[in-house]
Amino acid sequence: MAAAGLVLGAAQRLPNDVKEFTGPRGTDTLVARHLPIADVVEWVFRWTPEEPPVHPGEERVVELGERHHEELLAFLREHSPGHSTGPGSSGISLWAGIRDEDGRLVACGALSSLRDSGAPLMASVATDARQRGQGLGAALTSWLTRYAVRRHGFCTLWQLAGNAPPNGSTPASATATRTSAWPRGSPRTEPDTSIPKPGAHRRAADPVM
Repeated sequence: MAAAGLVLGAAQRLPNDVKEFTGPRGTDTLVARHLPIADVVEWVFRWTPEEPPVHPGEERVVELGERHHEELLAFLREHSPGHSTGPGSSGISLWAGIRDEDGRLVACGALSSLRDSGAPLMASVATDARQRGQGLGAALTSWLTRYAVRRHGFCTLWQLAGNAPPNGSTPASATATRTSAWPRGSPRTEPDTSIPKPGAHRRAADPVM
């Protein structure tokens, strides 16, 4: 109720400036009673200050540089058309991938950062559609989580609520379920969130399938 009140108050005071809002699940229902909204998205924000157990296949992960951008873009277009960020996007600090025995890219992922806080954010993890179910995505997310924790002290991920988490390595020491929505006619952008300091306000993680 409080979150909906804040959104409606801001929309009333700044009618041309409220482009999107994020709040606890159900905020959209309350806001929609007074303000037309569109493109409601439910998502789960995950973070962890802990390194995951080593996952089989992590030894195959390699860092990818600017010379691999065209290859990464083609891979994402084919295997993850809805990817959240792409090669050359601002805020990206690292691309990593896994190749098969012939050198062909079969999985990739990136470390980006949250807009407001600069916190490390895992993004655009994708696996070759023909090789899913082999643990490639889990190996990559485990590697990226470990990389972020060692360099920044924690790792974060925002994930559509309807997506099953990668096996065993999704950052999940703590979670926060949220809903994002956009007043009708406003441009849609990737949601952002502020996060507590690692270890603060932690609660049991969602089960990782």
